[in-house]
Amino acid sequence: MTVSMRSCLSAVIITALATVTSAEQPGHTTHQPGKPVQADTDTRQTTTPGQTDQATDEQHTSSFTPENIDVLRRRNLHNAMKQARMRRQNITDQEIKDILAVLRDLNPTMAERLHRALMQNREQARRMLAMARDRVKEMVEARRNDPELYKLRVQDFRLTQRTRMVARRARQADLDGNQRDARRLIVELKNIIREHFDVRQTMREHELHRLELRLDAMRKQLQQRAESREQLIQKRIDEVLGDGEQPQW
Repeated sequence: MTVSMRSCLSAVIITALATVTSAEQPGHTTHQPGKPVQADTDTRQTTTPGQTDQATDEQHTSSFTPENIDVLRRRNLHNAMKQARMRRQNITDQEIKDILAVLRDLNPTMAERLHRALMQNREQARRMLAMARDRVKEMVEARRNDPELYKLRVQDFRLTQRTRMVARRARQADLDGNQRDARRLIVELKNIIREHFDVRQTMREHELHRLELRLDAMRKQLQQRAESREQLIQKRIDEVLGDGEQPQW
């Protein structure tokens, strides 16, 4: 489909949506059953069929102006974004439980605040949890499907927080001229970073092991497919001819 054809179709769709929208605006009246139809008291100039067609064409043409199309596009975009926000705000009770469980491991204080908020203002707390859902999605999935990786990620998060806290305290001690505390905090920071390095290294080894298992499974499937070459070819022939079951082509 050419660009001009797509533009024409878009214009037609937008115009149709505008027609439906205008029909629902205040002031639009429809005949109600049981009531007599009143005569139209408006005075209109009598037009010939040719003039009517010309007026209709001019009306349709005027609705395709760039200004009208731009307004409708922005309106449709606004409605789509509003619906997307509403979908993001929808959250199930199970998702709330999963998120709170993760937060208890990452930040118990924050988890307790959210739990109290659920008791005091449930709807507002649900919206807050819905906003945090995407941020902890991977942690929720790891907690459910890979407990070992989840444990490592929790350690990684906690050590990151400890690193920032001790580094901030060490910088402040140095600014205050307290060299003794600064040296002590730097030693503590070095031990934390060493531990953090080991955790990150274990995470990479774990992920590499998972990739190796996946590759082994893919190699086995590829080998089985190669061994079943003629059978799969015949099944494919039967399938395209309308005979036989769906093959794993």
